[in-house]
Amino acid sequence: MINLNKVIFFITSSFPIALVFGRFATDLFVSISAIFIFIIFIKNKNYKNFFDLFIIIFFILCAYMVIRSLFSIDPLLSLETSLFYFRFGLFFLAILYSLKFYKKWMEMFFYSFLIAYSIIIIFCFIELITGFNITIFIFTGRNYEIQNLIYTNPRITGTFGEDVMLGSFISRTFPIFIASFIMTFKKNKYQKLNYIALFYIPILFYLNLLSFERSAIIYFLLFIFLFSIFNQKFKKISIYMLSILFIIFISSLYFIKSFFYRFITTTLIQSNYLDNTIFSIPKEYKSYFETALNIFYENFLFGVGTKIYRLECKNYITSIDPCNTHPHNYYLQLLSELGIFGFLIIAILFLFILYNIIKHIFLIILRRTYFLTDNVYCLYISSIICLFPLLPTGSFFNNYTSAILYLTLALLVHSLKNNYKN
Repeated sequence: MINLNKVIFFITSSFPIALVFGRFATDLFVSISAIFIFIIFIKNKNYKNFFDLFIIIFFILCAYMVIRSLFSIDPLLSLETSLFYFRFGLFFLAILYSLKFYKKWMEMFFYSFLIAYSIIIIFCFIELITGFNITIFIFTGRNYEIQNLIYTNPRITGTFGEDVMLGSFISRTFPIFIASFIMTFKKNKYQKLNYIALFYIPILFYLNLLSFERSAIIYFLLFIFLFSIFNQKFKKISIYMLSILFIIFISSLYFIKSFFYRFITTTLIQSNYLDNTIFSIPKEYKSYFETALNIFYENFLFGVGTKIYRLECKNYITSIDPCNTHPHNYYLQLLSELGIFGFLIIAILFLFILYNIIKHIFLIILRRTYFLTDNVYCLYISSIICLFPLLPTGSFFNNYTSAILYLTLALLVHSLKNNYKN
């Protein structure tokens, strides 16, 4: 007979490995976790877990999304996103359940991260040295000569193959990895793994640069800077690491011409800085943003329904086509698709997280008092990265980014509860 508790423990603690293999593996792990934790709660009649304030708010949001989808112009399309979105709430509960009942969960989670990063490093260096992407070859049968003819973009993608998301994976998971490193630093039976973890940091940063994903690079640098300056127990080593990463970054700008062009020249061109117009945004993104706002103005309270931006945008076509699957900004997407009610729930969450980070920083500067422990501080920054409003983003309802967001929030809630008890 299957031991459901052990299944949940294994799936949730090995989740970083699923993230390495892309959207399908990630969503599979989330869905299986949701199914098994629901069975466990029903079997044990443990219904109180569904009445946590965060979970109640989340399921109200899910119900609202489904109802809005039913009244959208294309209910079936809209329901593709909203109908089963509740699985992320159950995944959130599965993480909390595992953390509560298995003392070694965080240690196994840390080991899983080391395995996941080892896999991504091996795949990326094979691609970097030979130009051969193993994942693309497995799924398409193309050899590296043909790949080089088809994929002229210098980006590397590692295990993600044709999905350009290596940088997003590294930048979004790295703060969680550091949090797990801090929480297992002294408890780890194999202390040599701590040094391996530190050794991986510059390698991951270098791979992040080679992904050529500008938002991901900014997120990584933002985390490293905020953590290095305002952590409590790892200040010396984090300052050394910040210096090393800064040298890697400057060296890459100098020696890798394609990286300089992508990160500096292309950014200046797209921002119209070279035309003496500062603080502008690319025309395509501007068109998406304006269209999302126009949709919101006409559907102020309830939006048009999840996934419906791609249909409604056809009513706003001007000289630049504003149509895409989403408007490339979480908050504008929420405003246009879920209206002010859906937007406020996520906006309040973001402001709460931002408030605590600012409070932590100001207390250090003014009173030399540490409001947050180092691992909680990492998870707060990770949450900010997941919900950051000022850079172009993917879809808020993307399975992959949603999984990382709810993983982060689960770890954060668990850490806050433990700190409160202590």
